[in-house]
Parts: sequence; C-alpha cells; structure tokens
Amino acid sequence: MNASLEHWGLQEYIAIAEELGLVKPNTAVQTRQVQDFRNLMHPGLAQRLAQVCARATALVAVAAVAMVVRD
Repeated sequence: MNASLEHWGLQEYIAIAEELGLVKPNTAVQTRQVQDFRNLMHPGLAQRLAQVCARATALVAVAAVAMVVRD
C-alpha cells in the first residue's frame, strides 16, 4: 500500500476503513464486489468487457454506498 494518500484508490480506502472498524466486514465485501462497476461508466471498457451498467448494477452500487453511510 502506498503511504501517500493522494495515490490511494478505492481498494486502499476500503481496506483501511475495515481495519479501523469504520465499516463492517460485510460492507467491505459489498464495496469490493461493486468496485469494478464504476469502470463500466467508460464506454470503451464496457465494450471490451462486453458488460453494461444496467439498472441492477447501479442499484447494487447504491446499496454499497448506503451500507457505508449506515456504518
């Protein structure tokens, strides 16, 4: 893990939040699972992966954010 916060990505923030007890373990799992969905906002990547960001995908991501807020 990079010591400089400006180089951290979502993965590092999730790990630290879990380690500090700021989010519950199941919240960390949920956020890790949806971490790649944000990349589907890039049309080229979505096309290369043959995936789309559909309503269901977006709702899963919203649920992860709600879990973080709850914790």
